[in-house]
Amino acid sequence: MLHKISTLKTVIPTMDPKLTLDFLVNGLDLVAIYDEIDISVLYGRCLHRGALLGDGHIQGENLICGLHGWVYRCGSGVSEYTNLASLHKFNAWIEDTNVYIDMSEVENFLIQNPQPFDRKAYQGDYADTHPETTEPYTKYIQELARNGLQKFGHHGPYASVGINRNILPLWENIQFLPAHNNIHFYTTIMGGNVSRSL
Repeated sequence: MLHKISTLKTVIPTMDPKLTLDFLVNGLDLVAIYDEIDISVLYGRCLHRGALLGDGHIQGENLICGLHGWVYRCGSGVSEYTNLASLHKFNAWIEDTNVYIDMSEVENFLIQNPQPFDRKAYQGDYADTHPETTEPYTKYIQELARNGLQKFGHHGPYASVGINRNILPLWENIQFLPAHNNIHFYTTIMGGNVSRSL
């Protein structure tokens, strides 16, 4: 089953070598790149963190993600970083200035790759598809952006007083050594206001 995503009459006037066109088809983000000869339609989300590739730009033969700069080949969707990662390339063709894709291919892709985006929710288009330990608070920040302090109380999140013992120096790791030589005796003072030496 064919699905028309655009016409070249509307695409060509807006196409700039530095821009991409994005489409939403049956809840699936697609990005189209037209090079005056052919059109390439790729999965429209970056494999790194799920950013919209329609917000990216074209540089030479590459589609570059606007969020973290991941690079994909325009014609194949293969990542510049690893050949094992590639954006799915959808069959697309031009007939009488109309751009078409195969809807059954989109439906099969959605079955194999369910999309995690709740578009009706606040910031639902921007789910972090691959959270990383380098940014551990992304979900927490998005939760605060959606609900403010409603779920935490007016003082915000808090816990009992104290620090996790596992992140403090342990007594068994403190080593006491005698410190003197023939000339001087050394004392160690622990704490700024301690009056007795060890």
